[in-house]
Amino acid sequence: MEKDYLYLLEYDFNVVSFYPQPEVMKLEVEGRSVKHIPDFLVEYSDGHYELVEVKYRKQAKKQKYRNVARAAKRAAWERGINYRLLTEYSIRKQPLLRNCQSLFSYRERELSDVSSMAVRHALPSCPISLGDVCRLVDCNYYMGLAIIANRILKTDLSEEINSETLVIVNWENHNDYL
Repeated sequence: MEKDYLYLLEYDFNVVSFYPQPEVMKLEVEGRSVKHIPDFLVEYSDGHYELVEVKYRKQAKKQKYRNVARAAKRAAWERGINYRLLTEYSIRKQPLLRNCQSLFSYRERELSDVSSMAVRHALPSCPISLGDVCRLVDCNYYMGLAIIANRILKTDLSEEINSETLVIVNWENHNDYL
């Protein structure tokens, strides 16, 4: 399930960076010293950080884990960091996860035919369908997916992606202009 969460992090435009198993937390739980390693440290574009633990709901409901999570949340809060527990119910939402997994498979696709600058200059600053993008920049649907996968365009990934999907230029990712 951690791998599934990585897909979500890759396509969350609010995420600046993330680090797997970032630290060993030494916690006091029911009078005992316990070591806990959160699954991820996530840095967001607004400057806040979050420690994230990924657990199956069945595990997360166990009292032993709940005590550890409560102590981890308190320790993180004392350092000014959020601590969040995610289960399969929030990570494996569809079509969000399926879209992120699919786009990830297009990240390595060669974009030499369609430079990000050309896409940005050809498109209006308002939302446009993926099919219209493909017609305007003369590329096929799969190249359109690669353009989204490489964060040149962005869209609502909680909706199924198809040729009618509305996309918009991702001006935050403008390395071509630097």
